[in-house]
Amino acid sequence: MMRNQVIFVRRLLDLGLLDQWHVWNFARNEADDGWLQRTFGDGLTVYTFGRSDRYMPLRAGRSSSARVRVWAASDAHLRFRLDAGDTVEVVFGAHGNTKSLLRTSGPTAHRVPLPATAESAATLRLFEANAIDIDISDGTLRLRLNDEPAFSTGTVASSFDALEVRTGNGCNGQWLAGDPDAKIRLVNTGLASQEGFRFAYAHYSNALFHDACFVKLDDDIVYCDTERFESFVRDLESSDELKISSANVINNGVCAHYQGRSGFFPAQEFGFEYPQDGVGGRLWESAALCERLHRYFLQNRDRILAVAAGLPASTELPRADRFSINFVGFRYPVMIMMTYLFAMSKAKDDEHLMTVLLPVAFGVKKYIFNRLLASHLSFYKQAETLDADGLLEAYGRLY
Repeated sequence: MMRNQVIFVRRLLDLGLLDQWHVWNFARNEADDGWLQRTFGDGLTVYTFGRSDRYMPLRAGRSSSARVRVWAASDAHLRFRLDAGDTVEVVFGAHGNTKSLLRTSGPTAHRVPLPATAESAATLRLFEANAIDIDISDGTLRLRLNDEPAFSTGTVASSFDALEVRTGNGCNGQWLAGDPDAKIRLVNTGLASQEGFRFAYAHYSNALFHDACFVKLDDDIVYCDTERFESFVRDLESSDELKISSANVINNGVCAHYQGRSGFFPAQEFGFEYPQDGVGGRLWESAALCERLHRYFLQNRDRILAVAAGLPASTELPRADRFSINFVGFRYPVMIMMTYLFAMSKAKDDEHLMTVLLPVAFGVKKYIFNRLLASHLSFYKQAETLDADGLLEAYGRLY
């Protein structure tokens, strides 16, 4: 579903209209996870949590050297397999960040930590990235921390693979592999669904992002009018209002109602109602109507884009109605509010929090930015019987 999105987002990056693209990996199966790793593995961020002893994959493929970075207060575990058969585990900042430990074992890593085979005085730097280098050459395995030697041991190995990481003793960690300056980063957390969404919002509530403008895309946004994307972002950046702005999304129940009123579609053929309280509606539940809408848009795209370009910039939405956040933009205060509501509310649905609770609690306004067109493939009810492959092929021809 993301193949078109990869093309148009990279175009936006190349044009300088986006600074970074973070692809949060909440894949539900191994095939999707594998595609994400292959497509975006050049820039990888992995989060590890001290409450879990699970190792997370950080880098695949065999190599004789690698550099990774980690932010952690202590107990940053790095594990890899040597081609000679042994498994090596290094704990940087062990025992409250007082030293580092090296452990080696047979081909299968032990669940219970083995006694350390070597110790080092190397410790982690707090509040900054720690660079870890692994190198095998001339019969020696060398590990460096922040460009200082940490461990050096003889080995018959010439390479390693399956680089994995975790953090222990209640400490969380952020790990980076690949190009540290990559504009596209795949973010792996091991968290699923709403727990993962909640963590993502909390991540961006960090003060590092205080002046950022955010655009959230669903994975099944299959088209975006890149020529008008800049005006969408500039509207957010220049506004004095606290607001959430949506693209004018094809296959979004609320947008469809206003699109019909604006002359995008013939009323006698579509006649989209405003969904009660912004929820559900005929379009949301009908695969046949969804497909007909997409194909009409594709056949009449130039005319519809011209209609959109002549509309008022924005349409304000009812404060307490729900709205599908397939493609929305907002600024940093919304991240703070979302993190607060996740913590204080029993609601776990980020869409309900953002479009219903947040406007009611904080007076945030919601708008459709009429001039930016984007296409959303399907809602889950539509997807049950939708010819998604046929539509993806049709949208793919645009790219």
